[in-house]
Amino acid sequence: MTTPAIDALIAFGMPGGGEWIVLLFIGLLVFGRRLPEVSRQLGRAMTEFRRGLASVDREVERQSSPPPRKPVPEAAPGPALPDAPQVSVGTDDPRSDMP
Repeated sequence: MTTPAIDALIAFGMPGGGEWIVLLFIGLLVFGRRLPEVSRQLGRAMTEFRRGLASVDREVERQSSPPPRKPVPEAAPGPALPDAPQVSVGTDDPRSDMP
């Protein structure tokens, strides 16, 4: 069982086809000469709204992402080490000459 107030709200739905035509005609009478200016300002307002929404999205993304890691500095090269003595590997064993 619905109340009369809810029935009245349900009765006021979206306008039908004829009602839209009447609304457009009234809108043209009111904004006729200024219609280009009104539409331009409406477009600017929508653009500003989208920019604001995008900046909020970027801020939320920035806040929810982990902080960037600091780069680890590379170790500075140390002093040069002296050259190691060269050791030859082979069959130069002094015992190999013995009979």
